[in-house]
Amino acid sequence: MRAMVDKILRQYGVGMMLTGTDGTRKIWGLFQPVRSKSFQNMIHMERPQGMVERGQYVYIGRVEDDVREGDCLDVEGKKYTVQRIEPYYYGGDAVYLWGLCAQKGGEEAWES
Repeated sequence: MRAMVDKILRQYGVGMMLTGTDGTRKIWGLFQPVRSKSFQNMIHMERPQGMVERGQYVYIGRVEDDVREGDCLDVEGKKYTVQRIEPYYYGGDAVYLWGLCAQKGGEEAWES
């Protein structure tokens, strides 16, 4: 199962740079904005400079890439902080990592 997931991530995912405590390296994964219709994701935060979007994203990647909370993902020139990461299990084995990220500068959305 893990080999199939890895193939899907490589074929349909995007390359990104992962920066963590052990350095920087290129990884592949799926990376999409959260498209929730919940009230929380519809709220905009007022700032003196104008409106700030919530900027929350879902990451799905390989278990072997060892992404951790607090790591930074650089996706197409934009930087995101990994706020939460969890393994997804199938048949008792971790198959992929699922995470929630916030665009750097937008982390205050996680504090509300």
